[in-house]
Amino acid sequence: MTSASDPTSASPKIDVGSNFDNLDIVDASLKGKLGILRVGSEQTSNDLLSVFAGLKNKTSHSLALEVQTIYKDKAGDPLNSGSWVPMTLKPHEETEYRSSSISAQAVDFLVRVRSASNNGAAGSN
Repeated sequence: MTSASDPTSASPKIDVGSNFDNLDIVDASLKGKLGILRVGSEQTSNDLLSVFAGLKNKTSHSLALEVQTIYKDKAGDPLNSGSWVPMTLKPHEETEYRSSSISAQAVDFLVRVRSASNNGAAGSN
């Protein structure tokens, strides 16, 4: 649905290098276990920001994660507190996390990933 050659649409912001500024792995225990394949965003037809992150389980066992997206306005201020969404990756599985903003004010984002086993009691954060 995205067309980079369409001059009427905002060009998608896609990080193609190995430095993913819009993704933060907040759990050191995931180092070497979770691969980040891609991170980016695009404007939808209704002017909302749609975010994606390609994740890969580099281990031979299931990996229980929680992923959060914080949307930001032009000034860089957060527009939401971001719920932690549980997701489990099977051994060596690649998957794509997706999220969409609920406000047209969202122009930037931060995706945060942590291990589900390292969070506190339900309802924390």
